[in-house]
Amino acid sequence: MNPLGKLLLVLAVSVIFAGQPAVVQAAADRDPVAIGQDAPRVNWTIGQDKISVYTGSPRLLQEIPYDYDAVNLPDIGDDERVVPEDMNFDGYLDLKIVAGRGIANIYYHCWLWDQVKQQFVLHEALSELASPQFDADTQTIHSFFHGSAVDSKEAKYTFKNGTLRLVSAIEHAALDPEGRVVAREYRLDEQGVRQLVREWLVADESGEAINE
Repeated sequence: MNPLGKLLLVLAVSVIFAGQPAVVQAAADRDPVAIGQDAPRVNWTIGQDKISVYTGSPRLLQEIPYDYDAVNLPDIGDDERVVPEDMNFDGYLDLKIVAGRGIANIYYHCWLWDQVKQQFVLHEALSELASPQFDADTQTIHSFFHGSAVDSKEAKYTFKNGTLRLVSAIEHAALDPEGRVVAREYRLDEQGVRQLVREWLVADESGEAINE
């Protein structure tokens, strides 16, 4: 965006937000993002209690609830709090919004672009995945949850007919008080029911592999 365009956007946003809560990051701080074919270019502001999404006019497209103070992550910049990414591989960019992070896991509010509604819609199931990574080449989503040294889950998902579906999962859990860890692999059968397909001992209390 050229300097004049940014200045006009700043002025417009200032008028829109007159009397509103403080804006943490203004839309003019970045160039508008092209969502996809026949979809608008959008920008957004991050406020204390919401994320306001605008089209290039600028016109307010929608407001997404967001508690800035609750997501207290000082090492994450505002440019990293809202990331445009095609999370369901439909050719349109979505908004991946940081929701929270622990020692090992990070979660996102996943707002997917709905071309019919012409706005972003929260996908609750996708938002429940821990540390998701989106592979556009294979059109799969990889999730890894780390609970402890003996409690973890890694899973692979895909979208089928617009629905998030589990492809496979490997779960690690403590087997007994002796510190042995068992791994179990699950896959969906043709009816979509999760089935145990493999089970093996992973490690003893020393952390060394035993067998497979």
